[in-house]
Order: sequence, then C-alpha cells, then structure tokens
Amino acid sequence: MESKPLVSIVMPIYGVEKYIENSIKSIINQTYENIELILVDDGSPDESVMIAERVLNENDYPYQLVRQPNKGQGEARNTGIRIATGEWIMFLDSDDILLPETVSELLDSIKTNDIDMVYSNV
Repeated sequence: MESKPLVSIVMPIYGVEKYIENSIKSIINQTYENIELILVDDGSPDESVMIAERVLNENDYPYQLVRQPNKGQGEARNTGIRIATGEWIMFLDSDDILLPETVSELLDSIKTNDIDMVYSNV
C-alpha cells in the first residue's frame, strides 16, 4: 500500500473575519486526509482567529496556531514554513476556498508528471 505524503497547509490570518469560516471549511472538506494545518495569526485585529478556532474545534480538526506581531503575509508564510513538517507545503490565503478535490488533484499532478512544484492560478 502506498503511503500518502503529509501536506502542510500554511494559512496567514489577518483581518478576514468575513471570509475565514468558509476558507477553513474548505480545508476540512478536502478528500485528501493527510493534511497538517498551520494557522499563522499575523497580529489580526479582528475575530478571525477566534472564528477559525471555533470552526476547527467544532469539527475536531487538528491544527497548529502560531501568533506573531503583524509582519505581513510574506513573513507569516515564512513562519509557517519554519514549523511545517509535511513533504509538501501549500499556501492558502484565509479568504480563499478550495474545491474538495484540490489537494488530491495537485498531488496527482506532481506524481504523474514527476515535478517538484505545482501551482494554480484560480
């Protein structure tokens, strides 16, 4: 049986309380199950982190939360990279939504084409 590589999804959070619930739910609803979710609170001034934690806890979905003063999206992603343990790292903005098959399809593309990186412009 082939093992499924761990995918680390790094999500910076800053001022997205209107969008983050749907974004988090799109991760929870992935058909691919070997996901490590890393939330990086980049000093968000609103209730974004509280909303994310509520949705994740209600769904008993594991995650890591790192808090830092606001340093911008790039540094928040770098913080997530430093603690990620996955074979693959995926960035997801906290106002984006993934289709349920997204992680599976990206990994299939990597395996099928023997490539080191894949991205989507949608």
